[in-house]
Amino acid sequence: MLTTQQTVTLVIGAYSMMPVIYHAVPVIEVIAPPSSGTAAFSELAAIYAFADPSQFACYKLSGSTFVLWEQGAAAYDFAANARAGAWCP
Repeated sequence: MLTTQQTVTLVIGAYSMMPVIYHAVPVIEVIAPPSSGTAAFSELAAIYAFADPSQFACYKLSGSTFVLWEQGAAAYDFAANARAGAWCP
């Protein structure tokens, strides 16, 4: 039980063994006897894609053509790839 001025950190993880796309809204279930309830985090609602890392790729514009920039796990570093001007769909 939390008292005044106490905090708790929640980590939300989503995992899938199948390469699919989900539309999801994270929900937390709070159980505090004698009652319980749920709270939805609608601001985190999004479309989440799950796939094998080998299926991800980033592209960078070279002249008027997009060329492969990074693929696999390296494509997950969206911040670094964006700084490099890469497009990671």
